[in-house]
Amino acid sequence: MDNKLKELPHHCYDLSKLIGKLDLIPVPGTMFDEVCEWLNFASGITKVELITDRYGDDCMFCSSVAEYEDAKSKLWEGIAIELTRFLYIWNTVEMISDGFANKPIRIITKSSIKKKGKVNALCHFIKSNFAMEYLPIHYHELLKNFEKLAKSSQGYKAIFNKFQFNKEWISQAGMGLYTVYKIRNKFAHGNHSLPEPEEWSGTASLDKKIIESSSRLVLLSIQILLISYFKQDSELIEGYWSDIIDLKAVEDEEGNITGLDVKKYLQSMHLLDK
Repeated sequence: MDNKLKELPHHCYDLSKLIGKLDLIPVPGTMFDEVCEWLNFASGITKVELITDRYGDDCMFCSSVAEYEDAKSKLWEGIAIELTRFLYIWNTVEMISDGFANKPIRIITKSSIKKKGKVNALCHFIKSNFAMEYLPIHYHELLKNFEKLAKSSQGYKAIFNKFQFNKEWISQAGMGLYTVYKIRNKFAHGNHSLPEPEEWSGTASLDKKIIESSSRLVLLSIQILLISYFKQDSELIEGYWSDIIDLKAVEDEEGNITGLDVKKYLQSMHLLDK
């Protein structure tokens, strides 16, 4: 990739700040306030402590058991951090779906959600409203990398062997959200075995990378949903917004910055400044 990505927590934080400035629902205390809070929460997770043999005493009598449990604790801690972050990011998708289906927005009908399910309804909304010219930069590469990782892992590749999607509802821009939804169900329903340390299993775990990639695709999908929402408007954020990185500033005739073109910003906000 020519452009480097922001770290995942940084990406979460900037998206939280942006949504907080968008006039999606001009009433305090609404669902989109909660979207900001949960993304902010996800951005702030730095540590999850996990001790696999916390209540066992085998480690006291056997050094090899102690080494194994230490290695497993370290491996699972890394997974726990990214899984925790992913779950909070995914919750924002659920909230956005609810927000889009309720007044004053109501751009997705509740009957559509009931018929298709939340994720399929959102994917259908993307297919009907998203302009591919605004596809987030590196979306295709990130989606392909995610699929490659998942297909390389014993615990995930079975999903892709049975993978089917409704072309009537899902376009290329919605594939990231839909694919992650299938992965997410393994965690939500406890249908996934946790990995063993590489030194004992002989295989390096891809779980942490797969979950990180899942989170990234969900954030990009939120960007796609917002671009779809603003499809007919050249939405500008006016005034003081220096806490959001200026990538696509709009200037007046005298060269003064007057705002931020939201759709263009959403296309590239996950990239680091050059």
